[in-house]
Amino acid sequence: MNVQEIVSRVRGVIDELEANASGFINASGDEKNLTDVIKTNIPYALVYLLENAPVEKLDENGITGQGSYVSGTFSIDNTTMMGQAQLPDNVLRIVSARLSSWKYSPLPVTEHSQEYMMQGDEYARGTWDRPVTAIVHRAGSRWIELYSAKSLTDTLNMLVYKKPDLADLNNNDAEVRVPQALEGAFVYHLAGLVLTAFRDDHAGNLLAIARSYAGIE
Repeated sequence: MNVQEIVSRVRGVIDELEANASGFINASGDEKNLTDVIKTNIPYALVYLLENAPVEKLDENGITGQGSYVSGTFSIDNTTMMGQAQLPDNVLRIVSARLSSWKYSPLPVTEHSQEYMMQGDEYARGTWDRPVTAIVHRAGSRWIELYSAKSLTDTLNMLVYKKPDLADLNNNDAEVRVPQALEGAFVYHLAGLVLTAFRDDHAGNLLAIARSYAGIE
């Protein structure tokens, strides 16, 4: 999708609301700023969907293996058997991460979750047959922690979704790579963000439609 197409489709959603229930443009006199607000919110709408939509809806071309990135930073603690690696700055989302001794790739938990708190207990932490992964923040960087390795020779296999490269959004011909399966959700989420910026009461409805289209619970 190019920027002009995105602006046109988002305006179409908003125009439909204008004709039915929403009157924020007429009420606020902000129509001249509408296009700028749409363009400003393109990155936020795109990143939200890429981070939260089901993996099967993502563009396969955006998924890459990151073994070469983490090979220099991956290590296993010989006492706790916790594996860890610093995530490169261009990683938006972990699609899968597993140690070579694991049978499957668990969904990562956050450092604020109860499950993560349990990893400090050697009797409760994850093991190679019931593994746990977590994303944590240290000194401005993100790390992945993996509980736990079966041996010190375990290796890390990881697939990630990279942050999108956005061209100059003031160029109407600039392409914005939106996964085809998420185009409808992207348009509605972006329209919802725009209405949020204008404090319109119908923003929540559009954001809910976007989540439904994307399959986000």
